[in-house]
Amino acid sequence: MSTNTTIRLNEEVLSYVNQAAKQQGLSKAAYLKCLIKRGIEQERKEQALKQYSKGEITITEAAKHTDTDLWTFLNYLKEENENLNVDLSDWKLAKNL
Repeated sequence: MSTNTTIRLNEEVLSYVNQAAKQQGLSKAAYLKCLIKRGIEQERKEQALKQYSKGEITITEAAKHTDTDLWTFLNYLKEENENLNVDLSDWKLAKNL
């Protein structure tokens, strides 16, 4: 179900939105929906990365939060120059599996 909402944009932003939508052959509404969707996806990745880095969630949970698979989230970690949250006990546990 869709719901209408209203936002105010300054002239500079609105001009950019109109120009970019026209260049991509989209309506202003369709272009804004794409921008919002991409922004939400990016926000989810950033929040999952923050929680993972703090040790609040596992890497598997972080991948689920971003609606991606583990390998995609690992690539995101690499892009962001983040390290895996593992310590010696994790390696010892993995060795015994």
